[in-house]
Amino acid sequence: MSWLGKVGSGLGIICIPITLWICGHPSYVIGSSMQPTLSGTDAKWWKRDVVWINRYARYSQPQLGDVIAFIYPQDPKKTHIKRIAHGPGTIITSEGNKIVQIVPENHYWMVSDNPYRANDSNLYGPVNQGLFKGKATYVLWPPEHWRKI
Repeated sequence: MSWLGKVGSGLGIICIPITLWICGHPSYVIGSSMQPTLSGTDAKWWKRDVVWINRYARYSQPQLGDVIAFIYPQDPKKTHIKRIAHGPGTIITSEGNKIVQIVPENHYWMVSDNPYRANDSNLYGPVNQGLFKGKATYVLWPPEHWRKI
């Protein structure tokens, strides 16, 4: 192999991880909290959804309805994927319209799509935008689930 080929191979080995770190990365979905949008309950790992987490989205203003990957506030070693239901300044009420809290600035109320398996802001409160890892934009795997989120 020529020196040019060796340099090209070396650059490829370096550039791919850097690109994945800057642009985004794939992430497995585990659990049923985001069903029917995302599926992660199959015992066979190759049948669970794999989504693309767009890291650039961290630098734009999150929108209601966005599906976001974020560091779980109760365990920083875990990542959760949930949908933004409410933004800063929103009054969160309980049944009977009792005010529970107001979503603070730079925080978002994250909810599960599956209300029966909800480990979301209803348990741990609003999530600081600084914990966002990126926006889930595409289902990459399995092929029968390919789509934009």
